[in-house]
Amino acid sequence: IMAFELANEPRALNKGVAYRRWLRESAAVVRGADCGHLITFGSEGLTPFDKYVRNDVRLDHAHADYVTVHVWPQNWGWYDPLRPRGDEVAGADAAWAKARGYIEAAAADALAIEKPLVVEEFGLARDGGA
Repeated sequence: IMAFELANEPRALNKGVAYRRWLRESAAVVRGADCGHLITFGSEGLTPFDKYVRNDVRLDHAHADYVTVHVWPQNWGWYDPLRPRGDEVAGADAAWAKARGYIEAAAADALAIEKPLVVEEFGLARDGGA
């Protein structure tokens, strides 16, 4: 076991105080039972839907041992496999630039709270969208 991930893509939504209390209390329970393994929360990070998700990379990872983000360029509308690579809206080059910026922003947040960053998930559809 490398780490305990307490959730997959948890979201603060409109309950930020309660959400962060759950993160803090859950981390404390796990640490109390097993202080020999890392703890993280499985956060996808800010996402392009920050008004809905309402995550805060720095606050959300205050009680984690490392920061996590997930990057889904196609799901987030940054990439469309039917568009040419150079398409400025959703071509591969534009998607790569957005994904890189997203990861760099998360890395800056992780650095600010002195924690490593793990890009846990990165995905594009394959085999005709499957």
